[in-house]
Amino acid sequence: MSQSESTLTFLQKLFDTGGFHSRWNTNAWDLQLGWLHIFSDVAIFCAFVAIPIGIANFLFRRRDFGVPSVMWLFVAFILACGITHLCEAATFWYPAYRFAGLWKLTTAVLSWATVVALVRLGPRFLALPDARELMELLQHEQAERVLIESHLQQKRALLSNIVENAPCGIYWTSINDDEDSQGERHSDHAEPVFEEREATAEDSLNCQLTVEGFRKEDLEALKSGQVETNEERVLYVDGQPRVMLCNRFPVRDDDGQIFGVLGILSDITDRIEQEKALRESEHRFRATFEQAAMGIAHVGVDGTWLKVNHKLCEILGYSSAELAKMTFQDVTHPDDLDEDLRLVQRVINNDITDYSVEKRYIRKSGDVVWVNLTVSLLRNDDGTPNHFVSVVEDITERKRVAEQVLIAQRQANEANRAKSDFLAHMSHEIRTPLNGILGFAELLKRGVGTPSQQRSHIQTILSSGRHLLTLIDDVLDLSKIETGNFQLAREPVSPHQIISEVMSILRVRAQEKCVSLEAEWMTATPEFIHTDAARLRQILMNVVGNAIKFTEEGQVRVRASIDQDSPEPRFVVEVSDTGIGIPPDRLQAIFEPFCQADSSITRRFGGTGLGMTISRKIARELGGEITVSSEVGLGSTFRISVSTGPLEGVEMSVSPRSEALHDSHATFQLPSTSLSGIRVLLAEDGQANRELIQLLLEDADAEVTVVVNGRDAVNAVRSRPFDVVLMDMQMPILDGYSATRRIREDGQELPIIALTAHAMRGDADKCFEAGCSGYLTKPIDLTELLVAIFQAAESSSRKSPPSSRETASWEDSAVEVALKEIRSTLPVHQPAISRIVSAFVQQLFEKLDEMQEALRHQDDNRLGELAHWLKGSGGTMGFACFTKPAQKLMEQCHHDSPADRGQIEDIVDHIAELASAIRAPDEAASENLIENAST
Repeated sequence: MSQSESTLTFLQKLFDTGGFHSRWNTNAWDLQLGWLHIFSDVAIFCAFVAIPIGIANFLFRRRDFGVPSVMWLFVAFILACGITHLCEAATFWYPAYRFAGLWKLTTAVLSWATVVALVRLGPRFLALPDARELMELLQHEQAERVLIESHLQQKRALLSNIVENAPCGIYWTSINDDEDSQGERHSDHAEPVFEEREATAEDSLNCQLTVEGFRKEDLEALKSGQVETNEERVLYVDGQPRVMLCNRFPVRDDDGQIFGVLGILSDITDRIEQEKALRESEHRFRATFEQAAMGIAHVGVDGTWLKVNHKLCEILGYSSAELAKMTFQDVTHPDDLDEDLRLVQRVINNDITDYSVEKRYIRKSGDVVWVNLTVSLLRNDDGTPNHFVSVVEDITERKRVAEQVLIAQRQANEANRAKSDFLAHMSHEIRTPLNGILGFAELLKRGVGTPSQQRSHIQTILSSGRHLLTLIDDVLDLSKIETGNFQLAREPVSPHQIISEVMSILRVRAQEKCVSLEAEWMTATPEFIHTDAARLRQILMNVVGNAIKFTEEGQVRVRASIDQDSPEPRFVVEVSDTGIGIPPDRLQAIFEPFCQADSSITRRFGGTGLGMTISRKIARELGGEITVSSEVGLGSTFRISVSTGPLEGVEMSVSPRSEALHDSHATFQLPSTSLSGIRVLLAEDGQANRELIQLLLEDADAEVTVVVNGRDAVNAVRSRPFDVVLMDMQMPILDGYSATRRIREDGQELPIIALTAHAMRGDADKCFEAGCSGYLTKPIDLTELLVAIFQAAESSSRKSPPSSRETASWEDSAVEVALKEIRSTLPVHQPAISRIVSAFVQQLFEKLDEMQEALRHQDDNRLGELAHWLKGSGGTMGFACFTKPAQKLMEQCHHDSPADRGQIEDIVDHIAELASAIRAPDEAASENLIENAST
């Protein structure tokens, strides 16, 4: 059964008559008696309802009554009694005795509850004061009211003074309740009516305010019951706009009801302006802080990063969030931390106000960054440290540049020192053979010595001259390499032949020092490789020659092989010696220009210090390298490698053939093959050169025609046939370049060999571009001149003139091939040579006078011409001492920038000093020289 059905069943039983008869139906009641009971019960019921209503009304109106609970029990008890009487009256018609019994039980419970309440309240009722006590209490209360009123008056006066003297405007708005709205005063629909307020703001703020202007906001405060705050813009009587901060406070009575609004107005115009200025200042500060080109940070006294800008994060590689969890100690280089902490402590101790230091930070990536750190300390008002302000400038690049400058300065100092040593060495190397040349020439002039001794003197002069030329060639080679003008001629070359030639040439030098010189082939080798034969021979001559030079006793071993394990095959030569060795710290220095392992080595063994530099650079140009390993006192091993070029199809020799090594100290002899029938045109303006070359060629049975300028050379070629033309490139009227071009324009294809004092690669190219077939530099080697003429005449009879690529300098391996074909001795006419030298010396002093005259008039062109004559003629006559100063004078006179007059004067003076040491051979000396030479 559900709960609703149970309830319904209960109510049915409660109001069920249960078979009882109504009182009228019992016939025990007469009509008058029944109605008497009915009327009385109903009257009692009405009275018992009215009494509780009156008590309830009293209780609602007098909530301050002290015993409301017992009074409510009386209300319930009386009402229950009235309902009981009503039930009695109802039984006359409806005998619901169960309901009537239940209600009587309820009345009994309420009756006894009232009894219990009255018993409990008895002591309180007995304690109520009597009339006298009530009078005393009333008087006491009245006195307290008077005192309270006095206090209230004082508070009002205080409040009035506060309101009148407050630096802000204060006003009061109250609600005016009329009689009609009094009962609805707390209704949600009641519309409050504003009365005039005491607008003290008009006096304190000197501004125009109206009641109506604020009623809307006041109404919002009344309705919401919350404090309302807003800013109002008002206009002062002087026309100035001002901003007011308005705070409206709802005021409540003792019952919590709102009965007015208190408004407080504050002029915040100045504060707003200050806040605006502060915000702008803060914005500028933040912009400066964040956009600064340097790192800026606020750092706590304990080292924590409080605030960092973007630049500092960029310098350190950390984000600001990451740095906030770190200290500056975490990113400082360990080697700089102690000094940094010491300076920080000095600032904290007020020993110094700030400091600046260069230190290193460690970036997040692990890289080291150099910074210039400036730190100052901000303190509190009481002087205690607050935080540090750090400015961090990244100076890593500056440090790198400074370090590079130091390295460059160190390198420059080392280079200057090396060059100074080089100049000292070169002075020694040049002056030593010059001393021999001049000394033995003086002896020959005086006719001192036997014919055998004089021939030895002549051989010494030739050797010394060649030594000087070798020194100049080394310097020129280095200059070409450094300027990028170094060119190679790769061609098929036999490595067997190269090694054989080097060993043959150097074996005599090794035998003179009692040093064993051996060569060994370690692997099968190709019949030929593609490389520059002359340059490879130059490398080997230098390295093997050094090994012999620096070995006092023992042996020098040359091991040759082919390395095919590298990406491309290489020809490898290892040169080992048992010499003095090289200290470990000087192994790389020997490859620097002008350097040797020790300056004392140069004084002891000689040399320019350029050989190894040139050799390594040439090896690298040939696709290889030179490395060295050494132990002091035990010897050194140099490993030379060059690229072989492709070896496909090249025959490999398992047992290299043995080649005889020729003696290298044989006395020099001129070629014996006659130039008979060869017609030579010699175009040379220098008298000494012209006579000497003419004499040499005629002695070799050549037919020589001589002209002194380019125009005559062109006319001579046009008028008669020649087999070879020797063309000086610097001549008056028409120079050799223009003359050669005109000859080629005429269709002539005969060989033209250029004779020039300019020895740079660009000068050779200039000659070839003009149409020359060959190229010889002054001072001219007479042997090479004969070879060049012979080879040119032979080639011209077989083919057309070769290109500049095919006609490389006569100093190449072709000269050696020609020397093998020409094997005769040319008799030297000593009287003619003496006459030519004498004429040159006389002409030399005439040229010196012209130099002095041109120097006084600053005629650089004429000085250049005279220098060119001196370089060519002086070197050819055997006076190599003029070659270098003449070259310097030419460079100064033809330099693009303004000439250095002081340097030009020094060079001319130096040439004059050299000339003063030269004396023309007298007749007796000449005769003696001729006699000795012929003998």
